[in-house]
Amino acid sequence: MEYIKVMVAGETDGILWDASTEHNIQKDHPAYVLLNEQLDLLKWVEDYRGLFRDWLYNDDESIYEINNPINMIMIDSLLVVNNLVKDYNIFYWFDVDRDLNPDFVWNNCPLSKAPLIALPKSFHSNNRKISPKYPLIFPDA
Repeated sequence: MEYIKVMVAGETDGILWDASTEHNIQKDHPAYVLLNEQLDLLKWVEDYRGLFRDWLYNDDESIYEINNPINMIMIDSLLVVNNLVKDYNIFYWFDVDRDLNPDFVWNNCPLSKAPLIALPKSFHSNNRKISPKYPLIFPDA
């Protein structure tokens, strides 16, 4: 089973990453097609980057609220996509503001409050915990 994460990183075009290696997933991967059928990826990335700019320039912390509509649109879309495929799962990467919380450790899913599942050490440390109920992936520490 392939584990893929959604993460907007800087100005790169690609938002899908291999969760074990941190390498960009190629744009011709079926995950891009399926995800784009659920939501307009270009618009979602644009909206996400707007939230990021609000955080960067206006100290707006709403990007770190899991229930923010931008986050929930992606999570809801991933629930649908993951029910359609068997070869891979796509997770939305989420974290706290590490500038304000440098030592925060994820133990529970912010949506379900259920304990997170630890992935093997072969996964990149940015992607070692997943939610048992929602398509969310978190850093190890």
